[in-house]
Amino acid sequence: MTRPVLPTYYYLDHFAEMIGFVADTYMPILTDEHRALSRVITRFRALSQDARCLLIRMVNRRGPVFRTSAFRYAEISDAV
Repeated sequence: MTRPVLPTYYYLDHFAEMIGFVADTYMPILTDEHRALSRVITRFRALSQDARCLLIRMVNRRGPVFRTSAFRYAEISDAV
C-alpha cells in the first residue's frame, strides 16, 4: 500500500481546526481557570507560520529531549 500524499501544511491546518473547534464549542462552559486556554490560543495564533509549524512538529515527537539538528522540515525555513 502506498502512503497518501498529504498537503504540505496538513498538520498545521488540522491543529488550527482542532483549536478553533475547542474554542468555539467549549470555551463558554469552561471555568475561569481553564479559560486561560484562550490566551494560549491567541498567543499561538500570533506566532509566525514557521514557529507554529515547529511547535506542532515538536509536540508530535516522542521523548522529552530533542536534538535540534534533527529538526529538518522542508516547509520550515528557520527551525532553530
